[in-house]
Amino acid sequence: MKRFAVIVIALLAMVALVAGCGGGGGGTATITPTSATIRQLSIGDQVIYSATGIATDGTNTSQISGTITMTVHSNSRTPIYGNRALEIVTEVNATYNGMPVMYTNTGLIEQASDGTMYDLGIVGESLVSSTSPPVMYPSPTATGQAFSYTGTYSNGETYTHYYNVVDVENVAGYQSYKVHGSSTDGYAGDDWFVPDLGMPVKITSRTMDGGVLINLVGTLRSKNF
Repeated sequence: MKRFAVIVIALLAMVALVAGCGGGGGGTATITPTSATIRQLSIGDQVIYSATGIATDGTNTSQISGTITMTVHSNSRTPIYGNRALEIVTEVNATYNGMPVMYTNTGLIEQASDGTMYDLGIVGESLVSSTSPPVMYPSPTATGQAFSYTGTYSNGETYTHYYNVVDVENVAGYQSYKVHGSSTDGYAGDDWFVPDLGMPVKITSRTMDGGVLINLVGTLRSKNF
């Protein structure tokens, strides 16, 4: 799964680790963003999410819990579409079956002057071509939008990603666009994306990995901007 929609890559990175082991919303919200135009991310932006979940192999069920910290960095990578290239460094600190799970990953995105975000993959598995611009979040955002692309990555893998902006919902005081995503690699999930923040305040993900079904929920805990 190469999709980097801000928090998704962190959750899926944790999925891969915990499966290999065998086995509300942001309380800081005090405003109600209403803009459909996506905020420009800034170098140094940092958010912390709480992550909870359940992993089951059909017989045994285990709890997953922890935090995900994401920090925006500059990027020397040449953008594919001539926009701002950014790195999002994600640090996962969680527990699974009472054991620590720690992971660091770096996602690559582009952000156009109008705020639109594009998927460039992750460091080591970057996007090298796509059937159409690999939009993750369009700006301005509106319900009813639907878009997809098939991406080929530097490790030779190819996936098709599908997105639909299905609704507007209030999550912890934030007006959020609910974006449903799915991929031909088996991922399905929903983001509650807030354009005024440039990121989701909540995400759910459902993935099968190595015979283990993993359901995860990430919710915004704090931010520094």
